[in-house]
Amino acid sequence: MLALVDALNIMDAVDSKGKPMRFSISFVKKSTGEIIRIPDASKPQRSARVEARHTLSNDRLPDYQKRNPNHYLNQTRNILIGGTDQIRKLHIRLITEFNGHKIFY
Repeated sequence: MLALVDALNIMDAVDSKGKPMRFSISFVKKSTGEIIRIPDASKPQRSARVEARHTLSNDRLPDYQKRNPNHYLNQTRNILIGGTDQIRKLHIRLITEFNGHKIFY
């Protein structure tokens, strides 16, 4: 068994070259209750850019504006699925396994 805080510390760690550590993870999909298993994942090095829509004033905003995901407040993390460019957001309280260890709080 592995404490959630230890799993999050491993998830946030980087190797000697500054690249994010790779890990396997299982979690419950919030909308359907389905268990998702990702055998090769890592933390993305950069956050995804989100297109900004601004209609309240005539000021021009850049085409893309980075939004703050408030991961700490929302208890979420983004993970990069290995071998793809797909970034997936997950709720940390729904993690069931990390690197083959059951998670406890």
